[in-house]
Amino acid sequence: MRLNGVRITTIFGAALAALAFAAPAAQADHHIMQIREIFPGSTVGGNANEYIELEMLADGQNLTSGHQLQICTAVGGCNPFPLAGPNPAVAQTHRTVLIGGISFGATFPTVTPDYPALLLNSLDPAGGAVCFGEALEPVDCVSWGAFPPATALISAAGTPAPVIPDGASLERSTCRGTPNVLDAADDTNNSTADFFINASPVPTPNSSAPIAATGCPDATPPETTISKGPKKKIRTNKATFKFSSSEPGSTFQCALDKKAFKACTSPKKVTKLKKGKHKFQIQAIDPVGNVDGSPAVKTFKVVE
Repeated sequence: MRLNGVRITTIFGAALAALAFAAPAAQADHHIMQIREIFPGSTVGGNANEYIELEMLADGQNLTSGHQLQICTAVGGCNPFPLAGPNPAVAQTHRTVLIGGISFGATFPTVTPDYPALLLNSLDPAGGAVCFGEALEPVDCVSWGAFPPATALISAAGTPAPVIPDGASLERSTCRGTPNVLDAADDTNNSTADFFINASPVPTPNSSAPIAATGCPDATPPETTISKGPKKKIRTNKATFKFSSSEPGSTFQCALDKKAFKACTSPKKVTKLKKGKHKFQIQAIDPVGNVDGSPAVKTFKVVE
């Protein structure tokens, strides 16, 4: 079909091409960002030395002022934390935006947050979630620890990452996509797969070139070993077990016969054993929550 001598398909084709060309320019000024790091503070700093760090995945994503963080507790709702003040000056890809706690400067005296003194013991290392954006403009969320995975957030966070040890941070991995550079492939909307525990946090404001994250989430379960236990046949109603893990800092769960696994420590003494066969199992849990899927087992029999 023609209109004034021009084929309609040509007009439509040109319009679609123009829309496709314009799409990148239409990208919002803060929507290509990721939560890079969560530091819930340390007991030495009164936990008010906490910080949150965002990272841009494209140029021009520095217009964060007027938007907000949402910080959620493991047992309660989410509270908004508006980002008020000037926008960070540098709008280059991979530059960061640093949001600090009220005592941030006491622990990091040489670093000036882009949004200072915003947080006040707001992050619980045992569990919680942080989101950037609003309900109508969700950008990114991460959860950790005892945060219920089914809790509704403005953006998917998947399975929570591990509990954050004192003095450590939760940092986004750059293991996928381009190594050592944060990109879209590093965000699977699954916190436990996207983040790792960083034992040496280094807060990076917008004025400094970002430090590439080099860690990867630990997905390897520990191996549990029983070093001491009863003989195959015993003539007593009690037994003692000693055990260890291939990963330092692991905790343990034990189970006797058909009972459920419960937290235990080595050595573990069991008493009031009845006559007959028994099965004792121990599974290690490493510091980031990986569980030994093949528990160490010791079988024995109480005889007369």
